[in-house]
Amino acid sequence: MKYVAFFRGINVGGHHKVPMSRLKQLLVESGYKHPISILNSGNIIFESRKKSTSEIEDQLEVLLKNEFGFEVPTIVKNAESLKDLYTTTPFNDVGSKELKHFITFLKNPKSKIPDLPIYSEDGFFKIIAIQDNVVLSMLDLSNSKTVKAMKVLEDHFGKDITTRNWNTLSKLIVKLN
Repeated sequence: MKYVAFFRGINVGGHHKVPMSRLKQLLVESGYKHPISILNSGNIIFESRKKSTSEIEDQLEVLLKNEFGFEVPTIVKNAESLKDLYTTTPFNDVGSKELKHFITFLKNPKSKIPDLPIYSEDGFFKIIAIQDNVVLSMLDLSNSKTVKAMKVLEDHFGKDITTRNWNTLSKLIVKLN
């Protein structure tokens, strides 16, 4: 089966450097097949016979901690579920230069889903949907100030999350097909 691993907080601002070539090599050495990295921000497509995404997450987190010396929160998604998500989201028909779309993966399911939509204080960031442990949000860049979108997400969903821009997910989907 094909999977995608999303690693939180690596290669951002010069912190927690993880070379993609070494990460792919580490996966192969651990029995994963055909790893492909997408961008330098911690997105890896690979194949595994294991069926449990939580088992894969746990193994990858231990591997990265042992190899690089710091914790790397990891969320693994089945490739087919990502493809399904991609084709059923409201983002495929909406967009502009100033409106950016984001997808946030939750490691653990929320027992209580907050009422939607959720807005940032200034109204420029909006959480519009939650489905299958995934949060869909939009950021209006017409505001010249930096919106603290990650803080809004963490306030509602905790720190066991990782966020990607919709264009990154689109690139992943192309590689999965």
